[in-house]
Amino acid sequence: MSDAENAAFVNPGITGSVLAGASNFAGTGATVAAVDADLKRLVDLVPGAHLPGAAFVMTQETATSLSLLRGSGGAAAYPLITPQGGFLLGLPVFITPAALMLGSPTAPLLGLLVPPEIFRAD
Repeated sequence: MSDAENAAFVNPGITGSVLAGASNFAGTGATVAAVDADLKRLVDLVPGAHLPGAAFVMTQETATSLSLLRGSGGAAAYPLITPQGGFLLGLPVFITPAALMLGSPTAPLLGLLVPPEIFRAD
């Protein structure tokens, strides 16, 4: 039940989810520079990303990949993120298996939500 509720809330392929119809783009790569550019682009796309309560949503696999990414010198590029969540760019990270783009195969997504801007009726 909770998986279905998570998907209904987050999955952009489900009509009525908070990410359905949202602006999106494909990530440009797995280097620190590419991820930084993608994160900047995402923050720039989301009105209200600076508001209190804004948070990233992603799968555990995406969070794990970000936590393992190393910059020059071997230091963690994003030291406050873990496979369980944490913080990215100072914003909280929520983990859900529903953070997927539907298709064949499915693809993980990294979303940015602004709760004060979300209105949902069920």
